[in-house]
Amino acid sequence: MRYWNNDPVGYVDALVEVLRNCRRKTSKYIEKLGVSNDVEEMGRLRVSVDEWKGNIARVGLVLASQLVEMKVSAVDYSHGPFW
Repeated sequence: MRYWNNDPVGYVDALVEVLRNCRRKTSKYIEKLGVSNDVEEMGRLRVSVDEWKGNIARVGLVLASQLVEMKVSAVDYSHGPFW
């Protein structure tokens, strides 16, 4: 992923696309897991599903932190502190 300097919305769009890809991959492996009869293959597929779920969690956290950062940077501090 390239560096998104001064383009927070573009960065969010890219993260959402990565999140969609992770969800697609997870769904693909879950479908394969449902039709597999080979125990060894099922073990590999479960590991793959867990890895993609971990990727979803990490990308989701990055996305959430970016959205919080965008919200904080949009706050108007011209009237002084809030306390």
